[in-house]
Amino acid sequence: MKKIKAVNWMIIVGIVVMCMPMVVCTLYTYPVQDDFFNTWNVRQVMQEGHSAFGAAFLMAIRGWSGYSGYYFSLFLTYYTDAVVQCSIGGIRACQFLMAICFYLSVFLLIKTTIVRVFKYDDRYLPQIVFLFFVCLTSMYYFVEHEDFLWFCASVIYLIPMIFIFVGIICMIYVLDTEKYRYLIIPMLLGFLSGGAVLNIAAFGCIVYIMTAYWGIVIKRRIMASVCMCIPMLLAGIINLIAPGNFIRRGKPLTGEEILSTAIGTYHYVLSRVKMFLLHYPLFTAVLIALIVILFLWKPKNLNYKFYVPLLFTFMMFLAVWIVIFPVALGYGMNIYYMMERSNFVSDFVIFLAAFLTIFYWRGWMAVKFSKVNIKEKYEPAAILLIFLIFMISIIMSVRMDHIASLRIYRELIGGEIPAYAQWNVSVIEKIEDAVERAGEGDSIEIQVNKMEDNVCLINPKFWYGYYDPDVEFANGSLARFYGVDTVYIYDE
Repeated sequence: MKKIKAVNWMIIVGIVVMCMPMVVCTLYTYPVQDDFFNTWNVRQVMQEGHSAFGAAFLMAIRGWSGYSGYYFSLFLTYYTDAVVQCSIGGIRACQFLMAICFYLSVFLLIKTTIVRVFKYDDRYLPQIVFLFFVCLTSMYYFVEHEDFLWFCASVIYLIPMIFIFVGIICMIYVLDTEKYRYLIIPMLLGFLSGGAVLNIAAFGCIVYIMTAYWGIVIKRRIMASVCMCIPMLLAGIINLIAPGNFIRRGKPLTGEEILSTAIGTYHYVLSRVKMFLLHYPLFTAVLIALIVILFLWKPKNLNYKFYVPLLFTFMMFLAVWIVIFPVALGYGMNIYYMMERSNFVSDFVIFLAAFLTIFYWRGWMAVKFSKVNIKEKYEPAAILLIFLIFMISIIMSVRMDHIASLRIYRELIGGEIPAYAQWNVSVIEKIEDAVERAGEGDSIEIQVNKMEDNVCLINPKFWYGYYDPDVEFANGSLARFYGVDTVYIYDE
């Protein structure tokens, strides 16, 4: 028993080590152009006599009517901008807290699902959670940086995802324990997160429906399952039919666009899965290790029937497709390929779908062929096999530089990330110094040594030289925020 506890603690330490570089990176963040623009925007409304909450609420309503349907994400971004006011210290504190909450909520979600839904023997529970975090922290290098290191994107994406994870954890707990006094928590979190950007709202609707299905079919808690699911679905509908979705697009959708986006989404999912399997050895190693661990499991008195593994696999693929499709339809498939913040969400869903699919197939085999498992005498050999596969995949991944957390460690220790963060902060400080000397409505000019973006931190996209202030967004946002006519930045 002591040996198992020691192994479990080692695994938890391993998870912390994998998550640590991205968490540390949040302490080097800074405001970027959208942060300045959104803060200026909500500041204008606050000057009409509204509080930060009231201004954000009003902006969310206006956004739902004329910009986009994600009312809760709009409220979050305007409220946090109104409170933080582009303070570098405030942004770093918020980013750090959001990253911690995200990783912690993912940990609790996987743990709760395995223990309460799958009724899985907790002997291998930490190993399974560890495998999921290997996937999560080994994503290709730039896919996480918008969600974790760009303030407005973190608020819009991470907070609703955390709400969904906590909502599902509470929903499972209520259905498993019949403690209905906690029913309001998943209902409220579902309604709020249903007002997130469409891919996260779609993800939330899918996992709420899956949990409700489990509650109805397995736990026989029909009324509670339906009650907890309805607010999320209602919010998703409110989000989807928002007038702003159609106004922002500017033109009606055609049948050809819908069909081409549907096909493009299908190809995107296949290409993404192929990329992880063929170019990210750790992902393949994780799937093999998960399968081996599940065959070490010897289930007793399994109540679930797992009738349709092929259908379940298709439904998981369809879930990933549904998460991607609305965003790709709005922005275009070509844009979606470049949207790291959305890639992060769909990659997370791919990992989750892969895990659930493997669990389902193992459950089906446990029912259909109950004696098919790894015998106790072969357990050491199976564990050795997992270890060897991981060693080989780690060596291959290091050679290809395809372990994101490892690369971030290298750049933190080597000083590249701190140096780039300090350069961006120095540009902002130069602008602030120039603003203090300038009068309201003046133009300001600063000289900087241009530094190329080659780390995971967000590139603020400063415009160098002369520009048209009515067209250019980045420096225009800075000018609006600081109350000057224009901000000119020149490369020394």
